[in-house]
Amino acid sequence: MIKHLLCLLLFLLLSKQVFAINPIDKIAPNDKQLHCMASYIITDVLQDGWEWDWWRSALGIYGLSLVKEQLDVIMGGKWDNTDIYANMCGYGFYNIVNIKLEF
Repeated sequence: MIKHLLCLLLFLLLSKQVFAINPIDKIAPNDKQLHCMASYIITDVLQDGWEWDWWRSALGIYGLSLVKEQLDVIMGGKWDNTDIYANMCGYGFYNIVNIKLEF
């Protein structure tokens, strides 16, 4: 639980809402940081709450990303692959933080 709170604090510190000047915003825009944070939280719910395997949660995050992008297209926006990449980075970050070594 402490690891999750520290990771969420890290995401908040990197976002524009906390600081007016954000040097990391040039590397990863605020939109992508929020996508990463949201998929981190969803992955936590899927793996810890619903006890999904790593591959099921990966497919779930990927599927949700595709649905979100399709809704953007339907609403008149454009398809953005970098949003999908940011979501999958949140999934990967969650699994790196919670490495379970099984031998």
